[in-house]
Amino acid sequence: MAIIDDLLNLLKQRDLADIKVEEFVLGLGYSGVRLSTGNVGVCYTPKEIVTGCCNISGRAGSIAGSSAIQIMELSRSLDLSEAVLGVATINALSHYLIDKKRATYEIWEDSNVLQAVKLQKKDITVMVGFMRPLLKDIEKKVSKLFILDRDSSRWGPNCLPDSAADVILPRANVVIITGSAIVNHTIDHLLNLSRKARQIAIAGPTASMLPDPFFKRGVTAMGGIKVVNPDKAMQVLAEGGGVHQLKKCSKFYVIKPR
Repeated sequence: MAIIDDLLNLLKQRDLADIKVEEFVLGLGYSGVRLSTGNVGVCYTPKEIVTGCCNISGRAGSIAGSSAIQIMELSRSLDLSEAVLGVATINALSHYLIDKKRATYEIWEDSNVLQAVKLQKKDITVMVGFMRPLLKDIEKKVSKLFILDRDSSRWGPNCLPDSAADVILPRANVVIITGSAIVNHTIDHLLNLSRKARQIAIAGPTASMLPDPFFKRGVTAMGGIKVVNPDKAMQVLAEGGGVHQLKKCSKFYVIKPR
């Protein structure tokens, strides 16, 4: 079973039928969903969505007021504009549920994922997706760091095309994967390739979801954000903001299995 299916099945077991999507912003950097509960979920907007077409979402004008448990099913879609909406909805629902079952997890607030990943100098560390805020700290602590990224402008001696994952990931002791791998449907393959790693972390706003299906597949930590000022966050997303601006209306956290 794919991880997104496992996650959807877990959410369907909860009492979420009355929750509606109140607002959706398809932003240039990140997108967001606000629920009738007030919870906000954020998801990376793949660059492929915002190039080459003036009509990005065929659902525009019909999303607000929809059932959240119906909209979350779009996370399976191969249409990335729909997948973004679905994943953002999963994240918003996840925050609603995590608030109710905090004792189930070990949650470190005001933390980033590197604080939960025990790096050793001898480690071969692989970062899937170029995550600049983590880069310098990792380079200080390990002897070998590989970055896998789709953006050819970043390729160099230690930054390789993401197509190299099949060769590089099985060699890694520590793997840190961008949450955007969830929305582009590569997460299952990446986790399968990483199964020999001592530690696996998923990081970024898109990774702000119920962690149980990830923990079952060997993930040791997930680093995400929780929006604490919904009005400001939705404004930031609508105005093309990114993580830097979201910091002012959100809290970073790490969640681990207890």
